[in-house]
Amino acid sequence: NVTGVQTCALPICDRLRSLIQEMPTSEFRSVNISDLAKRLNCSPRHLSRLFRAEFSTSFRQKQTEIRLARAKQLLASTNTKVLDVALESGYQSHSLFNLVFKREVGLSPGQWREDYRKTRPQRPNP
Repeated sequence: NVTGVQTCALPICDRLRSLIQEMPTSEFRSVNISDLAKRLNCSPRHLSRLFRAEFSTSFRQKQTEIRLARAKQLLASTNTKVLDVALESGYQSHSLFNLVFKREVGLSPGQWREDYRKTRPQRPNP
């Protein structure tokens, strides 16, 4: 095309866009690319390429961003155990959650919560 960015075939791209837009965030956090590919009747590899072309990021990176946003929300606003935050954010493993969180954020989830609360004091309840 004119911009130099390759776009995918319209029917499947439209279906992909619609599926992602209509999918609840909670479902996107836990869906895997193979299941999504089955819904769109294509291979996981093809879906990966389509996803990157359509959203300018990989499926995995987008899912990680959404999962970590949910984790930060829970860590900031609740006293939920880190294990439960991991599960609620879409991670099946506490150790994987800790690894990804530290790699992406630079702090462990517990350290992040502690730093967040130090810099943003709790508001008293009326």
